[in-house]
Amino acid sequence: MRKIILAIIGFFADLLALLPSFFKRELFRMAARSIGVKHAIFDGKQGVFEAPVYDRIIWPNYIVHGAFDAATCDLLKHFFKSGSGTLIDVGANVGMICIPTKKHAPGIDVYAIEADSDNFECLRLNIFRAGIPGMVLFERAAFRCESVIEFERSSDNSGDHRIRTKKTDQRGELFDESSRTATQVQASALDSMIPLSGLKSPVILKCDVQGAEADVLAGAAKLLNLVDVMIIEFWPYGLKRFGADFEELLSFFSQFHYGARFISNDEVSIRLVPIHELIGQLREFYANDTGIKHCDLVLSKKSF
Repeated sequence: MRKIILAIIGFFADLLALLPSFFKRELFRMAARSIGVKHAIFDGKQGVFEAPVYDRIIWPNYIVHGAFDAATCDLLKHFFKSGSGTLIDVGANVGMICIPTKKHAPGIDVYAIEADSDNFECLRLNIFRAGIPGMVLFERAAFRCESVIEFERSSDNSGDHRIRTKKTDQRGELFDESSRTATQVQASALDSMIPLSGLKSPVILKCDVQGAEADVLAGAAKLLNLVDVMIIEFWPYGLKRFGADFEELLSFFSQFHYGARFISNDEVSIRLVPIHELIGQLREFYANDTGIKHCDLVLSKKSF
């Protein structure tokens, strides 16, 4: 009987081995969730990370590529090549950007802000596992003012939880967002969270908040005077659905003198142009938005 059982197990193991990687990951997700597993641990080039099992984007990308958002990580390594500076990571998720950056440049100060409780738990565990001391963490949303706000959670993308306000436009949804489970989270302005004196230079602000960028920057009016470089996602659909003030967002961008859309840290993809040229490109991109297209921006107060 034991031989029969082992033969059956071997047969299914061989069958699973033949499945494409996507199906293997989906089976793993389904099996883990069915027995109540909340998090799983994954290894890659940037280190070992714990992430929510329900996610279909962050950890699967990490498994496939061995890294997550390698372009941003490479860019941050470039900016912190002196070994000193300050990283403010708004929308830190489970730490796949701020942790590798801190490991590369241990002398930098890191402030990591993450609103989702599940992501934040993984962020704390990943920092502990990496043995990195001194990172300052905030379990809250960055916003224009101190408040308690509604926070909608994606059921399959731990990087697509979003702030929901009265301005949110729920018409023409692409991801059935209005059906998402919503919770309430504490929100604060960056100006009240980040010390406005004694920040080590360069000061780099990374912001990925799924359309709420204008409201986050509105709460960082003083901090932006100190920021040397901002790395920020630009997603027209997310901005429109959130109900963001597009002109207000561009006014924050115009505080920087240069900018570029980028894919990776190389001379071809990062070619800084005067900020008015980039803003012209973004106006066109925003006007011709088809829904899912987005890009990453690097904005700088001086050329590099």
